[in-house]
Amino acid sequence: MKSIVLLIIITFSVSAQSVYKEGNLVRIDFGQREISLADTFLTWYRMNDEFSQKSLEYKSAVTCCGNNYLVSSFSYSSDDITFLNESHYSLYREDGSISFNISGNYANADVIGPYTFFYPTQLKTENGVWFLMGEFGSCFLSKDDTAYEFQQTYDSENPPIFISGKVDSLYLVSYFDEEYNLDCRLHKLNNIPEFDSTNAPRITISPFNTPLHIARIVDDIYLMDTGGDINGFESGHLGIYKRDSLKFTLVRILRDDFFPQLDYRWRYKDDHLYMRDGIYIKQYDFSYADTNFVFQQNVFEAPQGTALSYDWKFAARIDGDSLYVMNTFENDTVNVLDISRITSPSRLIIDSPYVYIHQLKKVTDVKENDEAIVNEFSLSSYPNPFNAVTTITYSVPEAEQVEIKIYDVLGREVITLKNEIEDAGKHQVTWDANNTSSGIYICTMKTERKLMSTKLLLMK
Repeated sequence: MKSIVLLIIITFSVSAQSVYKEGNLVRIDFGQREISLADTFLTWYRMNDEFSQKSLEYKSAVTCCGNNYLVSSFSYSSDDITFLNESHYSLYREDGSISFNISGNYANADVIGPYTFFYPTQLKTENGVWFLMGEFGSCFLSKDDTAYEFQQTYDSENPPIFISGKVDSLYLVSYFDEEYNLDCRLHKLNNIPEFDSTNAPRITISPFNTPLHIARIVDDIYLMDTGGDINGFESGHLGIYKRDSLKFTLVRILRDDFFPQLDYRWRYKDDHLYMRDGIYIKQYDFSYADTNFVFQQNVFEAPQGTALSYDWKFAARIDGDSLYVMNTFENDTVNVLDISRITSPSRLIIDSPYVYIHQLKKVTDVKENDEAIVNEFSLSSYPNPFNAVTTITYSVPEAEQVEIKIYDVLGREVITLKNEIEDAGKHQVTWDANNTSSGIYICTMKTERKLMSTKLLLMK
């Protein structure tokens, strides 16, 4: 019987009254008419000494077991070029009272493959929520407030690499076998997950591709996207597959040149296929019985700075001192809220019924004028990942020479965005990467006293 490494079991027993009242992450209930700056918690971003950088940033939110949780990433870089010296994802109770690892990577990432995910993919089941990171690990949060972390290690036989979705009452789970070949099987995922593959039915996919996400259309017809070559960073496709017992056979490809391992870019809902394409969510009509695959309409436009919930149901954006929350598929406004008291609002996270806003200063610092005092260096970008254009925001506490450059993961310079004397304060510069290929890039900021870097992910 094959074994799996159970790394973490944590039982939550924390009073709901334990709440941080000071921090620079603001939670807004968008179902209410007013917002309260008292509903804030945790410091989401911090810097270390002059020659290294540490940062904590929240990426997404999820509700489970009657509690709200935030998915965060923590990264540490010891120089200006190295992309991942240490990085891991954690799940935080939103009051900051408890957290646990989702996955971790403590070495430079030299190979990016289809089963390496940059952000945790969420999969909700009847018994809890999965957070999936491919070879970086998986974590399951059960309804009884217990966390189980599964991570591939040298002494484990074959922990799960990814869970694609539901096939009838079972789930399609992918492994690497002893020879590092892909093995796909069907499992029943209980409240306490077990992955004994001895009696689990093996799935065959023809032609062979690495399955990532799967959704049933009707009867034995499924949508499935793939990640291309298992040992390389190659594009896959989104296609229609017919199931015959334990075999899935490709009927036809709907969209080629597809990178689902970077971003889950489609949803099947109410007999329609929705796909992300640049700033749009597009609705397609298709028939699995013929070659018809027709664009019907743009159901939503998400310009730069717009945040989508993981299920794409809601979206949020900031326009001046107003926060707009929209119903994505119906393309109408849910609420408009005044956020004038939030200082320097930046990255948004939305998960019904809450919007979370990062801000650069503590909420106790009420905005009195437009010239916020900057007393430390900072470097960030938004959106990230981005499709073609991203805005890089940086701060310097004193006037000095500032050099902003972009490098690829091999350390080769791509472009110099800024090289001039900047006044003290917050500044922005835009990188238009329309003529640059998809991939991972490093943005560096060099001054007379500071050297900082941040990772960028370009997806087209």
